[in-house]
Amino acid sequence: MANDREREDPRPQMDEAAALAQNDLSEMVDLEALEKSHIAEWWEKWYRRTPDGKPGAGHKRLGRILIKGYKGGKMVKSTQRVEDEIYNQQYQWIKDKFGKEAAEKANYGWYVDTTGPELEVETKAYGHGVLVSRGSTEEDINHEFQGS
Repeated sequence: MANDREREDPRPQMDEAAALAQNDLSEMVDLEALEKSHIAEWWEKWYRRTPDGKPGAGHKRLGRILIKGYKGGKMVKSTQRVEDEIYNQQYQWIKDKFGKEAAEKANYGWYVDTTGPELEVETKAYGHGVLVSRGSTEEDINHEFQGS
C-alpha cells in the first residue's frame, strides 16, 4: 500500500471531471425544466467516478457548478456561448460599419453585465461610440449603437 507521499494528487483529475460535469449540465436540453431527479442523476454520474471510471469531481466542485448555474429560482445555461457569439457579431458589425482597423482596435467587453435576464456586453469602438449587445441565447442577440 502506498503511503501519502507516493499517492498521485487527485485534484487535477477532479478538476477535469468537474469541467466535464459542467459541460454535461449545460448541454441538458432545457435547464429551466430540470427536475430534482435529473440533478440527482447528474450528481450520481459525476460525484465519485466519471462515466469512463476516472476519479469524479467530488461534492464541493459539483456544488459550485450548481450554485453558479442557479439564478432566479431556476437553472440557467452558461452564458459563455452567448458571450462568444456576441463578440463575434460585434466584431463583424464594427468591421462592416467602420472598417477592419476599427474592429481590431475596439475594446471588446469593456462592460459586461450578467445580472439581468439577458447578457449585456458593451464594446468601445474608439472614435465612433459604444456598441451595446444583449441576448439570452445565441439566436436572439440584438445590437444598439450609441455614437459619440
